[in-house]
Amino acid sequence: MASVGIKVARSTSNLCDMTNSYKNNSTPRGYCLIINNETFKSLKPRKGSQKDVKNLRQLFKDLGYEIWGTEANTSNLTAQEMKIVVKDFAASDKHNSVDSSIVAILSHGGAEDVIYGVDEKEVSFTNDILRLFEGHNAPGLMQKPKLFILQECRGGHFM
Repeated sequence: MASVGIKVARSTSNLCDMTNSYKNNSTPRGYCLIINNETFKSLKPRKGSQKDVKNLRQLFKDLGYEIWGTEANTSNLTAQEMKIVVKDFAASDKHNSVDSSIVAILSHGGAEDVIYGVDEKEVSFTNDILRLFEGHNAPGLMQKPKLFILQECRGGHFM
């Protein structure tokens, strides 16, 4: 697959004081979960999201991350399926041997922190997703950086 047009290379210089930085040089650097909800019960389809997923997958591979699961088992998920997939990802022992993790969720959204499953039921980013990465739920990710990317509208409010 062709690059997404961003040159990725490891730095050869130490530009900052690393004493207060996270270690992030394992191989792979970490795991990347990408959830893509494109087709919904009654909401408009999210046209173009397949291209976003393709670009994200390539970018994070180029950055040294291993993509979690397949597009087939991380696409068009109900609210309950999203919670299960994220819970399984966060709790996995595979994180013990890596330095970081990335979660990208592409879906329709609502007010506050709402993300919609394809069944149009609500998932709260704070209560249903983020809490799964607390130390007692994700011991393999304790004291490791976790990057969350949310690609969604917020119920008619555009930025």
